[in-house]
Amino acid sequence: NQYTLSLGAATYFYEDAEMGKGNYVLAGHNMEMPGVLFSDIQKLSLGEVMDLVSNDGVYRYKVTRKFIVPEYFKLIDGVPEENSFLSLPKK
Repeated sequence: NQYTLSLGAATYFYEDAEMGKGNYVLAGHNMEMPGVLFSDIQKLSLGEVMDLVSNDGVYRYKVTRKFIVPEYFKLIDGVPEENSFLSLPKK
């Protein structure tokens, strides 16, 4: 729900998704407040590295492309990917 997403990021697209394996999808809010949640995501540059922390450890992702997708774009098709990557959908 909206309150939960205001506290941090959530992954709810696939129950068996694992960070660092295939397409890992995170949902969260752009709070339009510097340094809060995904507010600074548009400032990431190609080649920049970001660390995501979970209960299982730290996962490092490198920005290889940036684009804005339509709100209902089918970003996830369930097909395993050769390399792990992170998707940050608009909603």
